[in-house]
Amino acid sequence: MNTFEPWVLDWVNEQRRKGAKGLEVKYLNSNYYVYRSTSYWDRNLRKVRKKSTYIGRLDRERGLIQSSQKYRSNVYPKSVKTYGDAMLLNIALKDLIPLLKENFDFWEDIYALALVRIYGYVPLKRARLRWEKLHNPFNINPNLEPKHLSDVLEIIGSDKISQNNILRSLLTGSENFAYDISAIVTRSSINISDIGYNKEMSYAPQIELILISSTETKLPALVRIVPGSIRDVQTLRTSVEDIGIEKITFIMDRAYSLNIM
Repeated sequence: MNTFEPWVLDWVNEQRRKGAKGLEVKYLNSNYYVYRSTSYWDRNLRKVRKKSTYIGRLDRERGLIQSSQKYRSNVYPKSVKTYGDAMLLNIALKDLIPLLKENFDFWEDIYALALVRIYGYVPLKRARLRWEKLHNPFNINPNLEPKHLSDVLEIIGSDKISQNNILRSLLTGSENFAYDISAIVTRSSINISDIGYNKEMSYAPQIELILISSTETKLPALVRIVPGSIRDVQTLRTSVEDIGIEKITFIMDRAYSLNIM
């Protein structure tokens, strides 16, 4: 220690007065480095050995500059969240929150599941795990238990009034709509499946997916499934009535009659 500069000795003595123990200063490459030394018994060698832990570099003006490794070791993140993609989706969907609040008591569950499913399809049993990895800027607390989500989806699917209320709210300023029906052949035992003809003239169990969307905003005006046995033209009038807009222009293909309205 006698070869050290006076300011180094002053710093060491000050630390000892404060109760610090085991400090050791080494002079290497024109710099002073501080270590904390401890002794322990080595059972294999059957003798006392010294263990030194690097603390940091000693500077005349700034004092002890702690090692960055030591600093990082004291900070542990509680979790890692996906921020960029999640924030973009939240910004895109935030205008739907007032509509969901107005029409559904469990709007937080619907919003969270929609965001999770847009981010990437996952089964209901994994929805909560995916949600917990996403940034949550609105601090909502959804119930994403699989059984509850299954009940929520059933309620949404049967609540035609709330569906139409939300879809109508998205159609402000829209007058032109595209109308499309797609036949989906299925061998499942779902109740809505029924035998009917599709455009390939295949007579098979199927359901028909109806989609009406605004050509101005590209947003959906109506989404519905009907049994495959119902003729396409029969669904158009009821679909228009559900939209609740009187002045509209539809874009359809040649399969529809000009007099069905």
